[in-house]
Amino acid sequence: MTGLFYILNEDSVIIGMDSLVIQKNIETEEKTPWKFETKVLPLMHLKSVLCGVGNMDFFMKWFVEMNNCVIGCDIDILEKVARGKYEEFVKKIPCEFGATVYHFGYSIKEDRMKGFVLDTKKPHIEVIPYSQWAQPTAIMKNIEKVKEIKENCTIDGKTNGIKYAYEMLLEMKEIEDKKGDTSKIYIGGEMHFIGIEKQFQFHAFVVPFPDYLKQYNEILHQGQIELL
Repeated sequence: MTGLFYILNEDSVIIGMDSLVIQKNIETEEKTPWKFETKVLPLMHLKSVLCGVGNMDFFMKWFVEMNNCVIGCDIDILEKVARGKYEEFVKKIPCEFGATVYHFGYSIKEDRMKGFVLDTKKPHIEVIPYSQWAQPTAIMKNIEKVKEIKENCTIDGKTNGIKYAYEMLLEMKEIEDKKGDTSKIYIGGEMHFIGIEKQFQFHAFVVPFPDYLKQYNEILHQGQIELL
């Protein structure tokens, strides 16, 4: 259960994700906040960022693998190594519920930002086209709303990418919170933003969702820890 929004173009990439992890009661199937964790992580020596959706254990092990074994300086080397190791790694690390790992970064040779994605339910790594995308996808079906949000974050023709990602995550959470428990994608905790520009500049921001403390106290209460 993850909220993800990214904007990828030749000059930059901006990623926004939530930090909430939920747990499901096997008997009642009730879903409740379990913990917060980081789902977007930089590989700064590779001028890249990885973010994970789905099985976070798989994501973290893949991140460690790429951090430890890639000898290079940009996303081109990362992609080459990832393609070589992907099939073997998926066989070695069982991933019952599936995982998707997005890779974004800078190519020195091509002087542009690039992206590729691996999905454990698919046999091959795929290139990410220049685009903006959200998961869950409900917000992307409301083209007028997306256009309105972007226009509100644009001044003199220049869009504030972090603000845009922030507003999109808020809208995504609002959409999901209105759904019933069976179909709802739980989004919450904090919003974690990472941006990369061609000049090798990394920007990172953390902003709590409005109900952050409420969710945090629910998590602490389940662990019988003194509430804030």
